[in-house]
Amino acid sequence: MEHTLISLLTKIAFGVDVLGCLIMLWGFALCFFSFLSLELKRVHGKDFITQMARIRFKLGTYLLLGLEFMIAGDIIHTVLDPTVKDIILISVIVVIRTTISYFLGKEIEGMEKIIVEKEK
Repeated sequence: MEHTLISLLTKIAFGVDVLGCLIMLWGFALCFFSFLSLELKRVHGKDFITQMARIRFKLGTYLLLGLEFMIAGDIIHTVLDPTVKDIILISVIVVIRTTISYFLGKEIEGMEKIIVEKEK
């Protein structure tokens, strides 16, 4: 019973990691095509800056969501096999990913302010 539960949770943790990666890749694809469309239209000036800020905002949001899924997956992996080495490793990974998430969140807030100001 215990082995089956651990096996199931390992698969779930892997699925959460994959889901985080897929979210980031999906966001990248959407933003890449938005960027290409913007460049092909050759929009410049105030509208260009606003549109570029929107693309950056959208990409940042997807990256942040994907990172949060990956942190959850790392935590599940560590709970399943809690050696001291694994706990130290997950702590470092969570700190790094949380730091990235924090600063990415700050940049997203900045992009949101730019978008709001440009739309006025």
